Amino acid sequence: MKPETSFMNLLKNKKTSSILLLTGIAKSKKKPDTSGFKRFISHIENKHKKFTDLEVLKHLFLPAHIDNLAAEEKERKKTNSPRCYTKTINKDYIFHFDNEAYKIPVKHLDIFFFPDEVMIYSIKTELHNLPVSLIPVFNHKIRRFEFEKDSVFEEIFHILNRLSEDERDKMEEYTDFLHLVTNGNKLKSYLLLLEDFSYPKDYSRDNLMFELATCSPIGSSTGATADKKLQPATSYYEYILEQGKISVFEEWCALSTNDSFVYVQNNNSGTGLNIFQWEHLYYRFIYLNAVYIYNYLFEINKAYRKEKYDKNLLHKFLDFDKKYILEKISYNFLPNLVHKKIKAAMGIDNELEQLHTSIDKESIKRDRISTNKLNAVLLIITLLSMISVFKEWGDWLVEVNLVQLDTFSYYLFSLLPVGIAILLMLFFWRRSK
Repeated sequence: MKPETSFMNLLKNKKTSSILLLTGIAKSKKKPDTSGFKRFISHIENKHKKFTDLEVLKHLFLPAHIDNLAAEEKERKKTNSPRCYTKTINKDYIFHFDNEAYKIPVKHLDIFFFPDEVMIYSIKTELHNLPVSLIPVFNHKIRRFEFEKDSVFEEIFHILNRLSEDERDKMEEYTDFLHLVTNGNKLKSYLLLLEDFSYPKDYSRDNLMFELATCSPIGSSTGATADKKLQPATSYYEYILEQGKISVFEEWCALSTNDSFVYVQNNNSGTGLNIFQWEHLYYRFIYLNAVYIYNYLFEINKAYRKEKYDKNLLHKFLDFDKKYILEKISYNFLPNLVHKKIKAAMGIDNELEQLHTSIDKESIKRDRISTNKLNAVLLIITLLSMISVFKEWGDWLVEVNLVQLDTFSYYLFSLLPVGIAILLMLFFWRRSK
């Protein structure tokens, strides 16, 4: 059964408080020029800055987790904590749809420089002027670099291009921007939305979250759109919700997928969108951490597929595994749950399990090769030590008159064992490779 048409019409015109953080990951230069950027904390409201104090964070997150993400400056190199910067943008992007123009404020650009020249960036936009039904449309286009030339988004990506290791002379086509989205073809989205409307009987918050997370037309999850091909299979719809839905309180709900995160909060209390916890704490210290882990595992998995064995790569992975792969990250229940769901939705645990399996197989293979080589060396040493015995064997044959000295028979009987020894050495040596 389809939801009420009146409700679908409501969402076509309904505007509500919402924030979209567009997130990408790229390889940065070894010494990127951050002139024009400020410290990350500079755009956080004064009333919230106390909650980002390191001492406060240490009482929310476990030391093993927070030390990798927000260490003191003097401890940064020791803990691999990222360097964080922000650049104020405060320009409007004009989004055109069906002969209408919508003003989208673009607030700021945040940069997080992780170890090994990994650069994660976040572009904050406010969608208060955009009807709910157009949020997935806008999200879908911008994530794929479908924006007007000379717009604020083009300006931002040119800034990122200058920080990128693979800096381009010009960026005009879709493919020109792909070096700014490592391991993928689009940006990730992190959406916070205020729900100040009631749902009809046959359409729920779950439907809305699914459509926002997958950038699907509003109403498509129930077949309420003109194009019926866009309605997802029931099994897929249920799978996405089961794997990534976070539901603890009636006031809000969240859904995480492989490349998006949606938080929907009810406005019954009339307090507005309570975004600080989800934008500045959970986004920075949980979501971005998961994005970094996912990217690292993807890259190292590709490296393991190469034929040449790299022992340093193994050591790097084991060190990374020890520092970043944590079952619990907080003293509190909710951050741990959010962390668990985001990891599951991104497939981090599966990627990790596959890597551990590959490493175990590689270790067994290398151990076998090492053992075979050691056995071959021992065999060589043994056979070489027996050469003098073979010479004495030939001399004894002469003494008992079985062969004559310096004859073919003498050399045949005394050197044949040497030849056999050499052939055995070659055989075992080849097997050890």
